[in-house]
Amino acid sequence: MLEPANGVPCPLLLIQVEGDRTGLDIETLRCALADHLFYSLGKFPGIATPHDYYMAIWTP
Repeated sequence: MLEPANGVPCPLLLIQVEGDRTGLDIETLRCALADHLFYSLGKFPGIATPHDYYMAIWTP
């Protein structure tokens, strides 16, 4: 616990950051797929075809 100048204890806040490529929740996977579509295949998610999504998942 940290104590500021007024003497009232404050709880220590821990900030946890999860990496883009290590998370397994839905939002992290969705962002990783969109990144792979854009940076590897050059497609925006809004105009990608089902085949583009397949290639983004299939290719390393």
